[in-house]
Amino acid sequence: MKAAVTGLVPVSIICVSNDEEVLRDCLQRSFDAREDRGSRSELIVINNTGNPFTSAGAALNHGVQGAANDVCVFVHQDVYLHSIAKLEEAAWRVANDDKVGMAGAVGITTAGDLAGRIRDRVLLLGQHASTALDVDSLDEVLFMARRSMLMMEPLSVDPLMAWHAYAVEYGARMLRKGKRVVALNVPLTHNSLTINLAKLDQAHAKVGRMYPELLPLQTTCGVIQHSVAARPGWIAALRAAARKAQSQVLSRGARRVVAPGKLLLGDIRFDIDGFAASQPAGEISVVNALDSYTDEAMEAPLKLNRIDRSFNFSTLPISDISQSLSTGAFASEPVIITNLGRKSLGFLINNTGSPGITAGYDKSTGYWLAIGFAASPTFEPTGPKPD
Repeated sequence: MKAAVTGLVPVSIICVSNDEEVLRDCLQRSFDAREDRGSRSELIVINNTGNPFTSAGAALNHGVQGAANDVCVFVHQDVYLHSIAKLEEAAWRVANDDKVGMAGAVGITTAGDLAGRIRDRVLLLGQHASTALDVDSLDEVLFMARRSMLMMEPLSVDPLMAWHAYAVEYGARMLRKGKRVVALNVPLTHNSLTINLAKLDQAHAKVGRMYPELLPLQTTCGVIQHSVAARPGWIAALRAAARKAQSQVLSRGARRVVAPGKLLLGDIRFDIDGFAASQPAGEISVVNALDSYTDEAMEAPLKLNRIDRSFNFSTLPISDISQSLSTGAFASEPVIITNLGRKSLGFLINNTGSPGITAGYDKSTGYWLAIGFAASPTFEPTGPKPD
């Protein structure tokens, strides 16, 4: 059903789940909190405990068969949707534009830019998509297509595509058909606890062989090139060393405003749980510093659990963060502040006067600040680092 007057269409949200607790805390809770309880949008959960389905595509295709709505949305169980209405608005664009074959919350452009604004673990990522932004590929975290298209062109059930390349392959298939693959504004928090990159290089290599005319093809996990042969270990080690050296060079400017030994090189998305594990029991605040764009749905406070620890998420302008710190608003709990530039990092450090400050930097995510932690672990950069 198309709702041309309101600009919303009901969707069938389809999720493959193997963890009832994660599903209940994230996706199910956000769906239950939807703005319009009269909406005909539905949540279809495919229970894959025990692996009755050998691939995400097989499980999601099963969900499509029973979907009641014209647009199907595939989403991970560890996603919190901040607004079902904005999801329905994005679906309206898909339902009313035959040129669009596939849309999602976040993708990567031909130029290598991340399109679509989401919170990934503890960090705001991507460019706000106020209009549909054309991308090379979409991330599996959330994407959608018309049910009629999915019935004719189901998701790949190839075991190699498994759990992290099926959206890339489907997008390539749509591009070959002359359809647009676009990122749209769907505010969400991806509360991922794990990283599964098993056989990703093999999956990308197969996509490259299937769609050679589209190469090089940008993905959120690297570029699929014409030659995707596995690199010798020493080459990978050299590239990792080069990344670290580049991060060190780019972080030098921050060392002038951070106490000696208190600037760590690391991606806070992957190191947040290490910080949390070093703390006594209690809640941890995560504050994302706002840039020039604000999204009311993303600004609303949110509480999520990560490994038996409660996190309080909020999104604020730098001035409000500074005021909160100076008035002791976060005095009762440790706080991580992300999405900082070098100037805003210095501004906060110079205006807080709080003890126990640790700053961090990663080339792909920028600066972050940890305040009030009992101990600050020392670590090397962690997490996947696509070239």
